[in-house]
Amino acid sequence: QVHAADIAAGVITAQESRGMRYPDLAGEAPGPPAGGASAAGLPDVGKLAKKGDDAPADEAARTAAEQATQALIAGYFAKQVIRLRDLVSEHGAQVASALTSVWPAEQQALIRLLLSHYQQTLTSAADAAMQQLTIGVDWELVNADVLALARSAATRLATQVTATTQTQAATLIADWIETGGTLDALSDALAALYPAQRAEMIAATEVTRLYAAGNRAAWQSSGVVKGYTVQTAADERVCPICGPRQGKQYAFAEAADMPPFHPRCRCWITPVVMTAKEFEAHA
Repeated sequence: QVHAADIAAGVITAQESRGMRYPDLAGEAPGPPAGGASAAGLPDVGKLAKKGDDAPADEAARTAAEQATQALIAGYFAKQVIRLRDLVSEHGAQVASALTSVWPAEQQALIRLLLSHYQQTLTSAADAAMQQLTIGVDWELVNADVLALARSAATRLATQVTATTQTQAATLIADWIETGGTLDALSDALAALYPAQRAEMIAATEVTRLYAAGNRAAWQSSGVVKGYTVQTAADERVCPICGPRQGKQYAFAEAADMPPFHPRCRCWITPVVMTAKEFEAHA
């Protein structure tokens, strides 16, 4: 069963996500060109990015952030498999009780890993947002918002990912103990919980979320932006979730209408600047 929290975090299968993103292709996204995987064996996100006018002006920075986030999460998952295997090797059939104290530590480790990266990504998003305006902002206020957003986002993702992994790993380990399998078999089963697609999906979803939040923080601090417009690629592959939002304007209070709208969502937002009359009334 897929829970709402897991969907919000992007922790579902790639096929489920593609079914939402490419409904017109029966859930089959166009494959990358030959040689479309990175040296680390991860999907080459850069070759899946939108180009030209159907992408945000800072698409290159977003893609770089997505690739870095994907590598960070994939590396964490790989090390977590090793830690779990070592724990099982040490405690054997009594590992269930040992695992109880492990998961809070795993969650905190992931928060620490994500925090500085999230803060950097949000700062880049805020800076990119201000490139779309001709005035400056109080960066002390923006930086304070960025730090709070980074902590909140890192804690939210780490909590959701850890809860999902804890449930799945507990089932695998219990089955392994019952059937008396080998440690290698358990390692393979645990590794299957962390496919490259999972890290890719989380990264795509999180970077979309972080950029929208960073944009919003900067625009709100400017004092001249009253809201935002949702943008999509506006092509035949835009999903039915995002398509109706194309070009719609929202007030900052309408946080439910901020991207991402689904796993691997690549929508972005642009500022709605006050008119001179609105600014005078606001001032």
